[in-house]
Amino acid sequence: MSVEISIDKASMNKVLETLSELPKKEQKEVERINGKYGIKAQTIAKQKLRADEHIVLSRLRNSVHWFTKNKNKNFRYADSEGNSFNGRLKVKAKTNELILGTNVLYAEDIEKGRPARTIKPKTAKALAFYPKNSRKLVFAKQVKQKALSGDSFIGYAIKKIVPSWLKEFKRLPDAITK
Repeated sequence: MSVEISIDKASMNKVLETLSELPKKEQKEVERINGKYGIKAQTIAKQKLRADEHIVLSRLRNSVHWFTKNKNKNFRYADSEGNSFNGRLKVKAKTNELILGTNVLYAEDIEKGRPARTIKPKTAKALAFYPKNSRKLVFAKQVKQKALSGDSFIGYAIKKIVPSWLKEFKRLPDAITK
C-alpha cells in the first residue's frame, strides 16, 4: 500500500539529483534527517491507528515502518498472538528517499476506503470467524461488509511531519533548497 504526495516529476528529479551530488558529509546528514523523521512518521501513523480503533490483532499497527536505501530495509514484525511476518515492501528506496508504508493487504482499505462487499468462501462450504468482542466461533455462507470511508493514517503521518522535516533540510547548504 502506498500514498503519494504529488510533486511534479521534473522538480522532484532535480531535487534528487541535487541531493545525490552533495558531498558525502551532507548525504549522511540527509540520511540522518530521513531516519529521524521516518521514526516520527511511523510513530504518528501507529498512534492514529490505535486512536481510531483499527487494531484487532496489532498486525496492521506493527507492520507500519519506514526505510531508506541504507537503513531499515529488512523488517520483521509480529501480531499480538505472536505470529511473525516479513515486512518487506515491494518498492526500493532511491538515494536520499524516505519510504513509509505497510504490506498488510487491508491497509489500503483503511487508508483510502472501499465500497461495500460480500465475502464468500472460495473452497469451503462456510466462513468461520470470531465476531468482534466475542469468543464464540461463528459459521456463515457469506458475510456482508459495509463500505469503509477512508481514514488515512500514512498520509496523515506524512502531512504531520513535512513542515518540520523541511525546516531540517533548510539547515543544509543552500544547494539543497535551490
